[in-house]
Amino acid sequence: CETYGFDTVFTHPDPVIDTIELSVYEICDGGQVTVTAHASEGVEGFPYIFTWYRNNELMEGYTDSTFTVSDLTVDGDITDYVFSATVRQTPAGCESVRAYADTLTVNPNPYVVISGDPLICQDSTMVLTANVTNNYNGAELTYTWKLDNDTITDGDANDTTLTLTLAPRDHAYNFTVVVANEHGCTSES
Repeated sequence: CETYGFDTVFTHPDPVIDTIELSVYEICDGGQVTVTAHASEGVEGFPYIFTWYRNNELMEGYTDSTFTVSDLTVDGDITDYVFSATVRQTPAGCESVRAYADTLTVNPNPYVVISGDPLICQDSTMVLTANVTNNYNGAELTYTWKLDNDTITDGDANDTTLTLTLAPRDHAYNFTVVVANEHGCTSES
């Protein structure tokens, strides 16, 4: 007696991560970034399951192709993060090699305090200065001065120093300065 058995084996390519993209590549402390991986190949019809890493440390619970996180600086210093991932599918344990995204840079938020003489004489020139800490090369900070919560649009209102001549009035003048940059770093005093 003889019997014959037949089985068909299909060979599929391992899944591949084509690219990993970040919604932004530079943010400020606590800013949000969306990370998205684009995968291809593998076994058609089976979902991709991602394993994510940040600076080579496993990100527990992140298995989708996209997610959003808020990253922080380390000790208030400019901090770089590199996201990477592998993708797998359940049939036959197919898994990709690890792919890497470009670097995400997280900048510290500026901290600003206004200095100047709080008392001046009638028709004297008042000078206020925005003193900023956590400034760094390339921060390109902008300054918006406000008087009683209204933006000042004349003179040097977009500089670190504000100079004005004020008329007397029966209540105090209240000044605010907002320091910001294009990456969303902001501080107000």
